[in-house]
Amino acid sequence: MSAEDRSKLTGQAEEHHAQSAQARLDEEIAAIQQQSRHQASGIEQPPEVPPAPPRRALMIVGVLLLVLVIAGGGWAHAVGPREP
Repeated sequence: MSAEDRSKLTGQAEEHHAQSAQARLDEEIAAIQQQSRHQASGIEQPPEVPPAPPRRALMIVGVLLLVLVIAGGGWAHAVGPREP
């Protein structure tokens, strides 16, 4: 078998592989499109959640701030004093 014949066979094999890969992709796209037809077409609104009462919101913010201050103080203590 000559080099030219091998080149033709290799080219045909690559072309066949590309066509089969494209066919697989086309089948996957068709399956996804078919599946998407069964899903709800619109976006649902999120449930209505009332805002937290002001007192509770202030309590949450205060507790978080206190935790951050304590954590920052603990970190500064663990690192030690800075040298000038």
